[in-house]
Amino acid sequence: MVLSERAVYRERTPWPGWVQIMLWGTLSLAALGALAGLGGSDSDPRAAVGVIALGGIIHWFFGGLSVRLYRDRLVVGLGSATLLRSSVPYNEIVAVEAVRYSPLRDFGGWGFRIKGNKRAWTSRGNDAVVLSVRDGREIYIGTETPDRLRERILTIGGARVGRASGSGSEGTGKRG
Repeated sequence: MVLSERAVYRERTPWPGWVQIMLWGTLSLAALGALAGLGGSDSDPRAAVGVIALGGIIHWFFGGLSVRLYRDRLVVGLGSATLLRSSVPYNEIVAVEAVRYSPLRDFGGWGFRIKGNKRAWTSRGNDAVVLSVRDGREIYIGTETPDRLRERILTIGGARVGRASGSGSEGTGKRG
């Protein structure tokens, strides 16, 4: 991937509000504890700043889901930094479907999950776009706007999408 290359389309799905509240609430209490000298030590502002910085790092690297569509591929990853990510060339995609599913029931939770030949990239909700890939995998990409993401993948990927195995199938709508 060329670092200077710009995505044609970007989508970001944040963590749900309750996750944000739990993360920042817990870290704020820990920072206040460090400032108040709880735990048998003197007040330590550096520890408080470190705890808040830790929250920022966690959020930057793992908070939410990022989807980027480039001219030749789709890239999905966790957080804004997307250190944990997957790239799928359009010519590897056999079909694209907008679906409703249950991340907890189908994959055991949110984040990046693997179950058999299925992969899930989710941060909230129960709507996704499923990519059927030439090697037999199904990649679930959680999104708040599944029909729009499906349409963008088909538009930007063009004739390369759905032609990987010669089937011509592009997926036609919601299931589940």
